[in-house]
Amino acid sequence: MRSIGLKNFTAMAATVISCFMLVVFALLGLGRVYLIRDFAGDMYASAEEVSHIAVAISETDSLDSWLLSMPVSAISNSTGSHIILTDAQRVVVSCSDRSPMCRHIGLRLSESFMQNLQAEGISQPNDMEGLFHEPRYMVSHPMVSERDGTVLGYVLVSNSASDIQGDWSAFLMMVSAVCIVVIVLSLVFAFAYSTRMARPLDEIAAASRKFARGDFSVRVDAEDVPGDM
Repeated sequence: MRSIGLKNFTAMAATVISCFMLVVFALLGLGRVYLIRDFAGDMYASAEEVSHIAVAISETDSLDSWLLSMPVSAISNSTGSHIILTDAQRVVVSCSDRSPMCRHIGLRLSESFMQNLQAEGISQPNDMEGLFHEPRYMVSHPMVSERDGTVLGYVLVSNSASDIQGDWSAFLMMVSAVCIVVIVLSLVFAFAYSTRMARPLDEIAAASRKFARGDFSVRVDAEDVPGDM
């Protein structure tokens, strides 16, 4: 028969682990949402910056000029994001790849794709209608003329889903390590506490069994009895 201390430890350990895992799952869900929002915020900031530069340059030059491609490439290199510019008809006119090697220029994005992207804020991972070979998160920002308010085109900034997944995996590893340490420490504390609290009860139970067998010589220290005044 298991001792009362072991029974108490099992119950306490199950309670501690259950409560801790509920907290961990909640934090993981919030952590993923926060991570994606953080990436979205950085991408949107890049899109907004490119939009301001493109609108300024469009006053004297076109959206596919080399004068615009240089700051676009610089922002792309500094942030690790891929940047695409389209005209008002959603045709790709420039991107952060080197123009002679860019396979995106000339491709046209569907109206429904752009509407969904505008509505979602940050898209779910997709290949951007075949523009990429891998799923990517992306955001968009319109380029609006400061003179008449017309939409000159759109800036689309994207990040590989694998890059975000890499950061998420690193976060999971850190959380897993912390969880293991916390659970081990909690179990050690629970075992020590339950053993200490159950020792007098185990002695009383053992004495009761001896009494039942006719052994009346056993004694229990009154100081160890729980609740003794």
